Amino acid sequence: MEKLRAPERFNLDAHDLVDAWKKWKEELNLYIDLVMDSEDEQAKVKLFLYLVGTRGREIYLTMAFDQEPQNRTLGMVLQAFDGYCNPKRNETVERYRFNMRNQNREETFDKYVTELKILATTCNYGALQDSLIRDKIICGIQDSHVRERLLRVIDLDLPKCLQISRAAELSKERIKTLENPTFSDLEMHGVKHKEILIINSKSNIHIKLNYLMHKLHLLVNIAEENTNSTRQNVPLLVRSVGNVNNDKFKAEFVVVKDGTLTPWLGSKAVQAMNLVTVNYENIKAVRQGALTKPLSKEIVMKEYADIFEGTGKLEGKYHLELDNTANPVVHPPRKVPVAIKEKLHSELERLTKLEIIKPVSTPTPWVSSLVTVVKPDKLRICIDPKHLNQ
Repeated sequence: MEKLRAPERFNLDAHDLVDAWKKWKEELNLYIDLVMDSEDEQAKVKLFLYLVGTRGREIYLTMAFDQEPQNRTLGMVLQAFDGYCNPKRNETVERYRFNMRNQNREETFDKYVTELKILATTCNYGALQDSLIRDKIICGIQDSHVRERLLRVIDLDLPKCLQISRAAELSKERIKTLENPTFSDLEMHGVKHKEILIINSKSNIHIKLNYLMHKLHLLVNIAEENTNSTRQNVPLLVRSVGNVNNDKFKAEFVVVKDGTLTPWLGSKAVQAMNLVTVNYENIKAVRQGALTKPLSKEIVMKEYADIFEGTGKLEGKYHLELDNTANPVVHPPRKVPVAIKEKLHSELERLTKLEIIKPVSTPTPWVSSLVTVVKPDKLRICIDPKHLNQ
């Protein structure tokens, strides 16, 4: 028992402090009962103060006790922290949380019911608790078919509701397993251990299609080929079981050790089997031979020199339309550091001469803030389009 791991330090900043305190206190009591002397209360209190951390010890010093520190028991200290971590609950809020709790998509039914029962304990439902949990299950479960079945049952109580829902979930899982077998469901003949199943990805396999629904399920027989070789990787011959339209195809395959994976057909295989048609004539592609010499910045700038000339200003005028529901925003001028004022003035004049920008001296409904970015050899200016982009 001495080797049992002590509980982790309690986080007083936990999102759900009430639930976190409840679980941590249970773990602490179990650890103390198994490891520590039941008579040594001072040692228990010291262990508690160590595990609650610096903030917990600060809170402890602010608490009022009738007993002196040396006479306090762990039960007294825990009761004091109960009052801190378990403030008076708002019944309306607790019932709201219960009524809004629906089953998540990947959540099992048993886990969902457990969460509902935990939430119901703080709602003060009294004798109505079981019936309200039953009602919430009917409203909150994911499976609409199960919901319809529950609504058809007369005098439905909570135990019967749980029994029907669990049976439906179990049946659904079994059907899913039967419809989607994994590699572990395949029949293996001639191989003692799946771990030694090593087949070259370049090997060829004759696949006779049995059926192709939403997923491909192949049942294969694996037989060992007698080559009288001393190598550990024994060549294996894979033959398929099944036949449809007497079609026969040759395709590359890869055998994976992980039995939880689902077999897939590749692009080449599905096209060869006429399961998928690719209209290559509708695909625009660039086909060009390999470069005769390495591509460099100088070569690109020389070959496409016209792209790197000028400012990139487009010809003509472009008509912009504003959203009538947008509220114009006028930003106040931002202060410019004295060290870059001269550079900013020169850059604005340069952009004005290039007709990239132009000064506006009349009131305008939209004014954006100026943003300056100092570069090693220049000053880059732009606007802050936060409100424009909205």
